[in-house]
Amino acid sequence: MRILYFFLLLSFGGSALAQLNSPSVFVENGKYGLVNEKGKVLIPAKYDEIGWSDDRFSVIDQVTGYRVDEKWGLLSIKNKEITKPNFDQLYVEKSQFLASSSSAGLASKKWGTLSARGKTVIPFVYDHVMLLDNSAIVTKKNGNNYFSGVVALDHSVLIPILFTSIDPLGEQFSACND
Repeated sequence: MRILYFFLLLSFGGSALAQLNSPSVFVENGKYGLVNEKGKVLIPAKYDEIGWSDDRFSVIDQVTGYRVDEKWGLLSIKNKEITKPNFDQLYVEKSQFLASSSSAGLASKKWGTLSARGKTVIPFVYDHVMLLDNSAIVTKKNGNNYFSGVVALDHSVLIPILFTSIDPLGEQFSACND
């Protein structure tokens, strides 16, 4: 177990020294859990995966991701499931939780963001979300075309969803229609 723990410590992000003060993933009987720097089990090994759907592991605001079957949810390092595993993908971008969800009857996944408490911040109505520091470029399909706009992280509209292309330029945006 100690060899496996040390290997996982090295595998999930940099040197062992940098990880000593944060939880680490461990595997037992093919299931994943978390231990603290002293080896105390924080989350028992009962999940198919701990971390994010992009194969990285991190803890943000005492929260990480977990997978059961093929779905992802948010989990506190105090072993409390914050959300049910309802998301097709879940990962961290710009210290926000970006997730995708497929609903019955929808042909494609819809993207949105979650807070560390599991509350929807940017609703799951977009075909693509690109998080920036204080805003997000959001894209929706209308017929056969995609249109983009910009929303603040509280979901207030900064630039309406009317443009075929929006690119970030530092604190500014470049928007155009073809």
